[in-house]
Amino acid sequence: MLVLVMAISIKLPYANSLKDKRSIRQSLVSQLKKGFSVSVRETAHQEDYQQLHLSLALVCLSELEGEQYAQRIEDFLYDFTLDKSCELQNAMWDILVVE
Repeated sequence: MLVLVMAISIKLPYANSLKDKRSIRQSLVSQLKKGFSVSVRETAHQEDYQQLHLSLALVCLSELEGEQYAQRIEDFLYDFTLDKSCELQNAMWDILVVE
């Protein structure tokens, strides 16, 4: 079994509170789950309202499929951050073999 894992860092320069961050996070997580059927979780800096760090996972059938999903998710994240006036700082991914 192959699993695509991603670590995403987004800067929220216009967020003034955890409430602002929560609004953006909930929108992003909802759209990722709906559009890509991924498991998503905020994994770091929960108390920093200007930083959003998410990790996601997706089971894929082949390495090529995983790479294609990674590219589509990165494209989506770039568009999302433009719409929400935030900055995609990093989107690292890897495909793991799980036996």
